[in-house]
Amino acid sequence: MEQKRLTLSEYDAIVAFDRLCFPEDHWTEEDWRELLADERAVYLALLDDGRIVGDVFVYNWQGERDYGKIMNLAVHPARETPPLPQRSTLPGRASASRRASARPVSVKAR
Repeated sequence: MEQKRLTLSEYDAIVAFDRLCFPEDHWTEEDWRELLADERAVYLALLDDGRIVGDVFVYNWQGERDYGKIMNLAVHPARETPPLPQRSTLPGRASASRRASARPVSVKAR
């Protein structure tokens, strides 16, 4: 596995991965072209045998709004960690959840 910064030259792979991870909520091709052409945008991919298996896409607002924004964070669906077992199978975790009035959730970033 290797981490690599991808650019507009890897546009097709980036768009395909976005559609794979977010079939109902993917970005438009126009959005990707515009953002990848911006020097303040950083798209980091985790590659396995040259294929994207994870990504983080960050936009640096430095000088304009002075903060960084995570625009996208994704893991290939085949590599996602399964949800935590139900609380009944993890008593220590369940009691901590009950004390905090919380329940386990599964989150997918966009």
